[in-house]
Amino acid sequence: MNESQVICNVYHLLLEYRNYYQAIRPALEKMILTWNSNGSEAAWNVFEKEIGTHEATMLATVMKDVEQTSPAKALHTLTQKQEQFANANYETFQDYLKDRGVIIFLVIFICAMAIVSNPVIAQYLQYKEMMESYNSL
Repeated sequence: MNESQVICNVYHLLLEYRNYYQAIRPALEKMILTWNSNGSEAAWNVFEKEIGTHEATMLATVMKDVEQTSPAKALHTLTQKQEQFANANYETFQDYLKDRGVIIFLVIFICAMAIVSNPVIAQYLQYKEMMESYNSL
């Protein structure tokens, strides 16, 4: 399989499946038009610019790398990027759980402080009342 066949396959996949992506369909349409006139690298640049997210930038970068290599190296690149994205998602989830744990701790701590301080405040008010009654004698 030569380079033009690889690019042609990606182009035809995008052309065929663009109807299933309602949210990014306008970006895919512009990308396909750019692909016809300026080539795949310019098309991925248009896709990256139109979507404007970090994920679109990463996808464009990966696809540019994949299209410029042999199928075996492309498979290796995709596997490597999948592991990288999986690790990034795992780390993001761990950070989310850590933040969630801190928030839960703070809520529990505030409730515990309210429960613990309630008898102390009651004792203080009782002491204050006793001192006022003692001073008024």
